[in-house]
Amino acid sequence: GIICGNGAADLIFGLALARKPRRALLLAPAFAEYEQALRAVGCEIAYCYLKEEQGFVPQESLPDKITGDVDMVFFCNPNNPTGVLTEVEFLRKLADKCRESNALFVVDECFVDFVREPERYTLKPWLDVYDNLFVLKAFTKKYAMPGIRLGYGLCSNGELLAQMRAVMQPWNVSVAAQAAGIAALKEKEYVRVTMEKIAGEREYLLEKGQRRILSVRGFRRMPYRYYIVGSDQIWNPGITCGLRKAYFGAFDSPRKEKVVAYAASFGGTNIPSRYDDAFSRLVRQVDALSVREEAAIPYVKRFYPGEVRAVLDPVFFLKREVWQKAEIAPGRRGYIFVYVTEPNQDMADYAGKLSAEKNLPVIEVRAGLEGSKQGFETDVTAGPAEFLGYIHNADYVVTNSFHAVAFSIIYRKRFLAFAHSSLSARLRNILQIHGLEDKICQNGDIRDIDARVDWEDVSRRTGEAVKESGGFLLGNLQGARSPESR
Repeated sequence: GIICGNGAADLIFGLALARKPRRALLLAPAFAEYEQALRAVGCEIAYCYLKEEQGFVPQESLPDKITGDVDMVFFCNPNNPTGVLTEVEFLRKLADKCRESNALFVVDECFVDFVREPERYTLKPWLDVYDNLFVLKAFTKKYAMPGIRLGYGLCSNGELLAQMRAVMQPWNVSVAAQAAGIAALKEKEYVRVTMEKIAGEREYLLEKGQRRILSVRGFRRMPYRYYIVGSDQIWNPGITCGLRKAYFGAFDSPRKEKVVAYAASFGGTNIPSRYDDAFSRLVRQVDALSVREEAAIPYVKRFYPGEVRAVLDPVFFLKREVWQKAEIAPGRRGYIFVYVTEPNQDMADYAGKLSAEKNLPVIEVRAGLEGSKQGFETDVTAGPAEFLGYIHNADYVVTNSFHAVAFSIIYRKRFLAFAHSSLSARLRNILQIHGLEDKICQNGDIRDIDARVDWEDVSRRTGEAVKESGGFLLGNLQGARSPESR
């Protein structure tokens, strides 16, 4: 049987509500909504942690963890976020053990269509064999339609499907989603071209002389003497899921001589104190250290015995003409571009007021799910190239994003930056470097977006900062040679 939902997440919550498991087994890391749905029904969760040093591969002992008190097991294939694939033979061992323990085996195959030879990894042909098997699928990935919200589940257990329909919201799939799904299923050529494109990119990344590094241990085989770590928020544990050894160069390699941190960032001035011990241990693996935000230097100096310098974000190393080659123009002009990293009511209100005052439409792009809620035209498909194109061609830019500010400077745009609730240090730092402190808005203090900017002075400041920052980087790479030259 088949059951449709408002995206795969809707079905995950429907499964939890229908079965109300007392105890479930999850792999970690994995898709966060499994845990969220199970906790919503008061389920106890047992975790099987996938280890980095083992390439995040599920171990042969995993079936032994499916004990008699486990009511539900979630398994993502390929895993999200590790990308590790599991073949059918091992999946069937898990399905057998789940059946033996009377547990529901939920296999999320939302990404399996993208792999080569998907038949080696899908359990769809085995649905009639296992009435305890539920296969999750979604249109989001394969057909690139995340905002439409259409997912479906496959299961031979009619009783389970009836239980799900009894607890899920009625009319949960909109008419628009139904129409989009029917249209998508007719797009045979699109699917073929997409899969060929992905196969080509995979070949480039994994097979054309590119070394596979699945964990920190993989660096042991690398032939390099010097390693550069950075930039952006590589030391923000809230983004990197804890402090990661690789981002400090904290790995063993017989050839490694030096680790240089360039423009490493917390996003703010520090990180939570519970990470102090780990940061103190890891940062000592760095031989030459620079950060992106000057305000972060005092925190780093508490743990690092050497010199700590503030340098420029590396996007400024490339001139405007180079970035233009990478951008995709929106095919229109005469608009205000709003880029949102977190909802900000002052910013949303200002963008709406500016739109009315200038008689210009607003195009909004969001870093996450939440935006301005002002009814602006929103592009949910924009990637990095479109992001550059939107900024370059905008009449005005309104944002609370560091990189939207950085590229507004590079493209010499009329812009205002609104302070981030917790990460404003990076905005203030980049504006101060360029003498644009009057471009930040906070606590209702709205600046003049049309105020004259001496772009020649800004360019001079950029040049000086690039020279100084490049000097740090090159100075610490003196004597480095490529593996091929030895």
